Amino acid sequence: MAEVAERHYLDERGVAASRIGGLAITRRGYGRPTRRVRVVEAGHPMPDAAGLAATVETLDLADSAGAGDLVLVLVSGGASANWIAPAAGLRSRKSRQ
Repeated sequence: MAEVAERHYLDERGVAASRIGGLAITRRGYGRPTRRVRVVEAGHPMPDAAGLAATVETLDLADSAGAGDLVLVLVSGGASANWIAPAAGLRSRKSRQ
């Protein structure tokens, strides 16, 4: 999806490369080359630290968007395991022992 979005905005719509950026999170072994969107491979079906870090980075990226920015979110079937952000105050079972 990141490849197609890049192709659409860069090649078909002529959006300047400097205006394109982002982060794609995918299952380990499924990364693809992209031009402007950074790809992070993370655990699936079990979430891992790479997925958590990439999720935090994605949320920070969205928070930094300004009024003139377009934020495009593409989510597929495995996203629930790759794009994780526990709610504040939740602890893992390990941390409660």
